[in-house]
Amino acid sequence: MTQRAHYNLGVAYRKLGRYTESVEAYKQAIRIDPDNAAGHNNLGVMYGKLGKHEEAVEAFKEAIQIAPNYLTAYCNLGAAYRKLGRYTESVEACKQAIRSKPDFAEAHYSSLFRKTFYSVSVDIWHEKRLGHEEAVEAFKKAIRINPDNAAGHNNLGVMYGKLGKHEEAVEAFKEAIRINPDNAAAHYNLGVMSEFSDAHYNLGLTYLCMNMHGEALDEYKVLKKLGKESAEKLFKLIYE
Repeated sequence: MTQRAHYNLGVAYRKLGRYTESVEAYKQAIRIDPDNAAGHNNLGVMYGKLGKHEEAVEAFKEAIQIAPNYLTAYCNLGAAYRKLGRYTESVEACKQAIRSKPDFAEAHYSSLFRKTFYSVSVDIWHEKRLGHEEAVEAFKKAIRINPDNAAGHNNLGVMYGKLGKHEEAVEAFKEAIRINPDNAAAHYNLGVMSEFSDAHYNLGLTYLCMNMHGEALDEYKVLKKLGKESAEKLFKLIYE
């Protein structure tokens, strides 16, 4: 079989969800043509599907070595590092993706670019050595690229809250709720807590910090109506 035939077989196996066989097909394609960057990238994607993130990292790095401006490989490398908890490296990979094509938001793969910028924001938040101010700027950039990302607005609000910028936090949470009024959910203190907390709850907390108990109670009522467990948590905080 030719290199192209093995490559196409890898694609076919991937579409069928037969990831182990897809890996072997891509490996065969790479043995025939070691300089095929797409083959290495796709091999990395399949490793990721199998939970083999270390192997995925090596495959993506090989693709980038062959094609230094391979934006998709940088995006995938960032995602693989994130799966491994290597957030600083994930940030750098995503930033390199952005540097390689700064106008990417206008290109065909704009949704991938948006995800990449949002990933940078989340990774900055994860990595405690990086400050909240930098996280705020990253979330703001992510929102400029994808203004309808409710999670981005919610996370921006959390970062503003950590900086004591409560009025800005209120506006960010309101925007998250406007975009997704029924379930404006986002990871709360991502990397520290595994539970979800929604923007209404965060907004209520922020109102409490500003001694605006009436407004906090309004947010409790919304949470209660939505059947959120966090409603009772907020209620106790209001009246403690």
